[in-house]
Amino acid sequence: MSKPTRRFATMLIIGSLVSSFAGLSSAYQPAPYSGHPAVRVVPCTKTAHTRPSRSHAPAVNATAVPSSQACAALMVWPVTHPMVIKHFEQPSRLWSSRHRGVDLAAQPGDVIMAPASGTVRFSGDVAEKSVVSIEHDTGFISTFEPAITQLPVGTPVQRREIIGTIQGISDHCGTSCLHWGVKTQAGEERYVDPESLVVQRSIDLKPES
Repeated sequence: MSKPTRRFATMLIIGSLVSSFAGLSSAYQPAPYSGHPAVRVVPCTKTAHTRPSRSHAPAVNATAVPSSQACAALMVWPVTHPMVIKHFEQPSRLWSSRHRGVDLAAQPGDVIMAPASGTVRFSGDVAEKSVVSIEHDTGFISTFEPAITQLPVGTPVQRREIIGTIQGISDHCGTSCLHWGVKTQAGEERYVDPESLVVQRSIDLKPES
């Protein structure tokens, strides 16, 4: 067999093998994933652009427009003009000495609003600190200090309803702030960052890749 003929025969054999492997690869398809679809947290507002007025220079105004998904914050800030002066620090254990809440700038006599609907759980002194706590319908417990209220324990409150005022003693920042702590009450108790609960979010399915 001449060299050109031998080379041609070798190429035919290689081509046949490649075609066979390609056929096997295309015939095999992995089974579809049967578990729960992956989800992601996405912003719940979109930026809408308003048409500029003819009587003014062109301008773009950003306004919040609800997205197609259900969107709402679990809680609202308990003060009128929230400004965090000390952030949450996750404790390793429920009663460890980390900062188990947020400190909000405030003055004595400022009103405190219910972050979410619920009932008054406690009002009084704890370790010489003036404390008010609300048991929310969502399964969280909010605690405020220094705080006082005239509402008896068990009184139902609504979201944004005034529940008390900043007054009394606290070991966080005296009366120059309101300390707001949030913890879960179902299952294993743990503290939660209040800032994460006042952010509006929605759940969306991840697009198929």
